[in-house]
Order: sequence, then C-alpha cells, then structure tokens
Amino acid sequence: MDLTKKIDKYIEQVDGTPKTKKTYKDDIIEFLNFLCENNKTIETPKIFEYYTDYLKKIKHRTASTVRRKKTVITRFYLFCFPSDELNHFSNCIVYYDRNGKLIIKDYSQLINKTPKIN
Repeated sequence: MDLTKKIDKYIEQVDGTPKTKKTYKDDIIEFLNFLCENNKTIETPKIFEYYTDYLKKIKHRTASTVRRKKTVITRFYLFCFPSDELNHFSNCIVYYDRNGKLIIKDYSQLINKTPKIN
C-alpha cells in the first residue's frame, strides 16, 4: 500500500469532523515533507526535537499546535506499524502534554466492566 493510501485509510478511522480530518492529514503531510526536505527519517534520534524547533522557529506555530501535530504524527506512526512496542496499548489515548512529554493513558481496564450498583 502506498503512503497516500495509508494516510487516507488512517484519516478514515479518525473520529472527527471533515475539518479535523483535513487538519490531521495536513499535519501528517507537513511532517513527511519536513523529513524529506531535511533528509531525516522517523527513526532519526531526536526527530521531534528537530521538528518542534522547525515548527516554532520557522513556521511560528503555537505550543498547542505543535503538541497537536506531534500527537497526530505519533498516532499515525502507531497505526502504520501495529507491531510497534507501544501497540500493547490498544485501548489508549496517546498525546503530548504541555511539557512536551509523551502521555499514554491506558483505558483497557475500564472497557467491558460493568459498573457497580449499590
């Protein structure tokens, strides 16, 4: 499957409005263009540090926009590589906090549990 189809398939499964889906697709494409233009890969050490600097200093993006972009890219990466070591968080929310730290909240223990009625 080529990358364009993979992006489209990922965007199809995203929960959100058409505008949100377009924004996410643009985020992924912008990151891929950044990688190509700078001769880097997703495996490049500190790639998100380079990308964050680029977004803030060159593109003048806000901190919240940078967090969103990094979250979208991380989720897309996990979608593309389901055998990734983080895949065991199948019922999780992945995002970056205000300090730039990757947060993975695992909700698998809450799924399929019947609430107690007293």
